[in-house]
Amino acid sequence: MTSVSVREAKQCPFACNSLRRSRKLYISPLYVIQIKNETRQVVVGKDEELYSRTLTASRVNLISTADLREPMRVTVKIRHKHQPAPGTIESAGPDQVRVTFDEPQRALTPGQAAVFYDGDVVVGGGWINVSH
Repeated sequence: MTSVSVREAKQCPFACNSLRRSRKLYISPLYVIQIKNETRQVVVGKDEELYSRTLTASRVNLISTADLREPMRVTVKIRHKHQPAPGTIESAGPDQVRVTFDEPQRALTPGQAAVFYDGDVVVGGGWINVSH
């Protein structure tokens, strides 16, 4: 992982792309891994660093069950075009759920919705806070 300031990130896209093309450099692309607002830093990394196995969702609304007293097997959809992935949800506090996927998922991004399914039935959903 590499950390750059917001100023450097704003200057880099044009310079970096033109340098890569003019010198025929084959540098693997970098992706935003984290944005640190307090220090105005953008953390970038390679594609494989985008994968996480767990996430925490908040403001969870359970629909087909009153509460989560024990872990529950579900499929989870984190984006409109995301293929639902199997995993386990469990309570992580009031209105919070921890999701553990069977396989690591790409780009579990804070602010995106996570919807939990039991077959075709919507169990509930919430907003992604953190991926681990």
